[in-house]
Amino acid sequence: MLDQVAPGANWMLAGLHVDVAPMIPRAIAEGGHVRVGLEDAPWGSDKTNLQWVEDAVRRIENSGGALATAQDIRATLSPEE
Repeated sequence: MLDQVAPGANWMLAGLHVDVAPMIPRAIAEGGHVRVGLEDAPWGSDKTNLQWVEDAVRRIENSGGALATAQDIRATLSPEE
């Protein structure tokens, strides 16, 4: 549906109080981005923020994705000249 209303738009997988980790491979395969952290984790999670991020990094890289750098993000968000 996103391709019908906004072709080429960036999108991300995220959730509030949910473990999105099982959905990461599909998101990467579909060209999406991933957001994780304690603010997204299930309430009362025993994992630290670092553990959530490290797990996401592993899943992203194992799915053929790569992490964006701050420079990558800025370049994507800056207006075209």
